[in-house]
Amino acid sequence: MDTNTPVSLADACALPPEEYAQQRRDVVQLFASSLREMYRQDNRLLLEFDASAELEDYVRDLLSTEQQCCPFFTFSIDTIESTMRVEVLAQEGTEDFLDEVQRTADRAVSAARAEASQDIA
Repeated sequence: MDTNTPVSLADACALPPEEYAQQRRDVVQLFASSLREMYRQDNRLLLEFDASAELEDYVRDLLSTEQQCCPFFTFSIDTIESTMRVEVLAQEGTEDFLDEVQRTADRAVSAARAEASQDIA
C-alpha cells in the first residue's frame, strides 16, 4: 500500500459496498442514540454507552460484523452497572482508521444534539 495515499475505512473494509453502507448507518445511529462518553489514547478508543441487555446484544452483533470487515481493530465489551464500555484497539499503523471512527462518533453525537435542540425550540 502506498503510504502517501490516504485510505479511508470504506476503502479498507472487506464488506461489499452496500453492506459497508448499511454497517456505517447502523454504527452512526448507535453513536447518535446511545453514546455517552468517548476517550482516546494513542491506538485505543473507549466508548461508553448506557447499558441494557438489548443494546449489548445489538452492539455485539455490530462488532462481530465490524471484526469481519476491519480485522485491524480489536474490540472488547465490559458492562459495569449501568455503563457498557466498548474498547477499540487499532493495530500499529492503522491509527488513521481509529481517527475516522472517532470523527464519525463526534459528528453523529453533534448532529443528534443539534436535532434535539431544534425539537425543543
